[in-house]
Amino acid sequence: MRTRQCFIIFLFVVIPLVLMSILGINVEDNRNEADKDFSDIAVYYGDQDFGNKVYMCQSYVSDDDSSSSDNLSSDNSADSDSSEDTDNNWYLFLPYDTETVGDYKLVLPENTRLSIDGTVYKDGDVIPTELDNSDIQFLSHSGKSLCSGTLTVCYGNSLQSMFLVTSTDDAELVFTDRYANIEAVLITTDAEGNMETSTSCITGGRGGSTWASCPKRPLKINLSEEMELLGMSAASKYALVANYMDQSNMKDAIVYTAAGKIGMTYYPECEHVNLYVNGEYEGLYLLCTRINSRGGCVEFADDLDDANDIANNNTIGIPETEILYEGTRDEIKYSFLDNNPLDISGSYLMEFELEGKPQEEQYINSWFNTDNKTIVINSPQYASKEETTYIANYVREAERAVYSDDGINTDTGLSIQDYLDFNSWSQMCLMQNFFALQDYSDGSLFMYKLAGDDKLYGGPIWDYDKSMTDDYYTDVKFAYTDKATLGGWYSELYKFDDFFANIQSIYINDLSDALADMIENYVPDTIENISAAMEMDNIRWSHEDGYEASRAEEVYEWLINRKNLFDSIWIDGEESEYADNINLR
Repeated sequence: MRTRQCFIIFLFVVIPLVLMSILGINVEDNRNEADKDFSDIAVYYGDQDFGNKVYMCQSYVSDDDSSSSDNLSSDNSADSDSSEDTDNNWYLFLPYDTETVGDYKLVLPENTRLSIDGTVYKDGDVIPTELDNSDIQFLSHSGKSLCSGTLTVCYGNSLQSMFLVTSTDDAELVFTDRYANIEAVLITTDAEGNMETSTSCITGGRGGSTWASCPKRPLKINLSEEMELLGMSAASKYALVANYMDQSNMKDAIVYTAAGKIGMTYYPECEHVNLYVNGEYEGLYLLCTRINSRGGCVEFADDLDDANDIANNNTIGIPETEILYEGTRDEIKYSFLDNNPLDISGSYLMEFELEGKPQEEQYINSWFNTDNKTIVINSPQYASKEETTYIANYVREAERAVYSDDGINTDTGLSIQDYLDFNSWSQMCLMQNFFALQDYSDGSLFMYKLAGDDKLYGGPIWDYDKSMTDDYYTDVKFAYTDKATLGGWYSELYKFDDFFANIQSIYINDLSDALADMIENYVPDTIENISAAMEMDNIRWSHEDGYEASRAEEVYEWLINRKNLFDSIWIDGEESEYADNINLR
């Protein structure tokens, strides 16, 4: 009986398995055939398929076609009603063409094939890349069609690329968990496809409204040590700005470049990149050094973080926090530290923040209220009670001078000239004014105080995606009628004659010439360099053909006309009906 059972098992189980193996049929693959689609197919160039592997993907389609945050307007995003027609349209968004990096080789799941226009390719084959709506079929080993569609290949030539590779378990978290700290390998390549950097990093989400409301989301990059990326100064804290709210992809880049040219002490350096995360093309991003004194674009000679570490024998860890005077204008939040350094006068990096937001964001360690504002302490990372109280009282004193009619704090007798570094605050006001910043919301506006220095400094500059007319426009007059939306300290400072005169002086002596050079060189050169990437980003994020390029050209025209307006009034002294739009008084 047992012999007969063994024979039956051999006849109906073992022999079929052997035959299936000989024929190349994989039981597991057959069971999962229905789960396979073109997103499982990738290509790579060069000698390896790690980092530079690129998977097929489709254009973004909103889950909620009526959502204004996902589709900025019916005029500039793909028609959601056509989604059925695009279900089978697939793309390979390649960083470089074959003339630059050579052939692309195919990466297929085991026991599958890919048919392109009737020609069948197997894993490791070189595939054609001059494809536009070519017919494709994903085939099992036996030739069964698993799915079919069309394939178009696009290239992002003349631009650097960045590849982030995470573990399979962490892959889904990159764009879904804003607070995740995800280990990854970071690889950068130059415009010719040559590897420049390969290192480990921590990545994850960042940003406020852009993370919450935009499908194309920003990321952070934290390195274990400072490193030069894509020709920028060495840093360890970077941001990948998605620019979904600025589809010209140029506004932040223009402003940060201008900030450097007029001599602002701290400003983000930036470079455009094509971003690939685990092989999927995520679009055209702007890589920037972050506003951070611990490896970002801010470098304090006297770092209070270091001083706190020394005073506490490097045992701070993650300290407990406490809120005092909650719900009042005297409210502060601080960290429990055992010891303070001898000098707690600086350096401090601070950010104006929306009322109530710090209380909602648990990751914010220290803040304080003033009579009119809420201020977050970004550096030191953990400010003690004494440090928080010291800087809170100093900023409150300065604010009372700023909000007074004559610029003097009546309690101390000190003026805004005593409390503020006029040049840096004037530079910040000028940049907001010239570039017509519309996003004033007590966020992304920074100031700092150095150790042993009684002045508060304005800056660094950050977040100008809603500037240079945040509207859809064709008339050059927008450059003349645009008006910055100032608030808080900045609107108060404009009322003082000596401060306003300093703003005009910086424009006449610094910004006007910097803009002339940028208009002739930097802006047109950058638009040309990112043109191919903008076309890929158009398709990836479902904008109309050529939309991003047209937005970039509009911003360029706006910049030219805006400079003409400021030059005519502030340099040439001409009368203009638009003078109030730039004088803001």
